[in-house]
Amino acid sequence: MERFIELYRDTSKLVYSFIYKYTKDSEVVNEIASLVWVKVVKNLDKYLEMDPQHLKNYLKVVVRTTYA
Repeated sequence: MERFIELYRDTSKLVYSFIYKYTKDSEVVNEIASLVWVKVVKNLDKYLEMDPQHLKNYLKVVVRTTYA
């Protein structure tokens, strides 16, 4: 769990701002963010193995596919 908390702390601002860029609605941002973090938790080891830049890019993809 500590590893997820660290990942969340390092990337949550990016995820929330990227979602807001698409939605402009704070309620929708929280809903989509919840779905994104569930996906991350389900594949946590995969995300933790990524280098930071690849992780940021991949999270943007997860946001886009979750929002779509």
